[in-house]
Amino acid sequence: MHCSFPVTTPIWRELPLLVAMADKLPKKHAWDRETNIGEDIVVSAAPPYLRVATKSGSHVLEQCDFSQAGENAKFLIADRLADWTRVLTSTRAPFAVLNDA
Repeated sequence: MHCSFPVTTPIWRELPLLVAMADKLPKKHAWDRETNIGEDIVVSAAPPYLRVATKSGSHVLEQCDFSQAGENAKFLIADRLADWTRVLTSTRAPFAVLNDA
């Protein structure tokens, strides 16, 4: 499965990208800033793949394959990992990062 965003995203599109990532998290009300997800989220980064899902795997937020980037996949994964860390922290989601990079 490929990511839902182009790899060459201009910097001015970063904020809408973070908002779209936060919108993937379940919330009690649409205007809530905090998530009400019932279980821990695991962010698994093992080049060239990135997976963001609940611990049980019942809810996959994102699954990316950066193999088309070759050697540069680790840099793309690092950026995306930082974005997910920022989003999960700001929405107060319980999460763990498994980084095999």
